[in-house]
Parts: sequence; structure tokens; C-alpha cells
Amino acid sequence: MTAEDIQTISIKICGRDFKIKCAKDELSNLEKAVQYVDQKIQALHSKDNVISLDRSATITALNIAHELMTLKKNLAVLEQVPTRIQTWQEKISLALTKKPSIS
Repeated sequence: MTAEDIQTISIKICGRDFKIKCAKDELSNLEKAVQYVDQKIQALHSKDNVISLDRSATITALNIAHELMTLKKNLAVLEQVPTRIQTWQEKISLALTKKPSIS
């Protein structure tokens, strides 16, 4: 990735401005991520206005990390489905091709 592919942009989360670098082809995803994080922090902070914004951000980061780990675990299970289907298809085919023994 070249320097021309990177862009410095300003984002705002919870009213705070941040400047970050992002690949130009990832700007749309970054905007969605900023909106998602901001909504999660605001929702948590509005539920319990007593906790600080920094604490809300930390708890939100942990919640998002937990979501990611859960999704990765679910993806790993889903990635095994084709192999399991193939195994069952082979077992079914084998069972159907066996000739019954006549005693």
C-alpha cells in the first residue's frame, strides 16, 4: 500500500474529535465502524449517566470484542458444515450401496 492509498480523516466519537489514517478503499467501512462504536458508547452512557465517558468507551470496547469472539466461534462452526455434510453424504451413499445379505 502506497502513501497515496492512505488518507488522514477526522472522525467524531462521543463529541470528541480524532484524526486517524485509513486506506482510501476502507473509508466506507471505517465510517460504519465509527457510527457503530459511537452508538454503542452513547447507548451505554445514556443508560448509566453516572459512569464516565472513558469507562463507557472501555466497557463498549470489551462488549464489541466479546461480540467479535462470539462471531469468530460461530464462523468456525459454520466452516465445518460442508465437511460434515460431505461425511454424511458418504455414509448415506455407502449405506445405500451395500447389498443386503440374505440368510
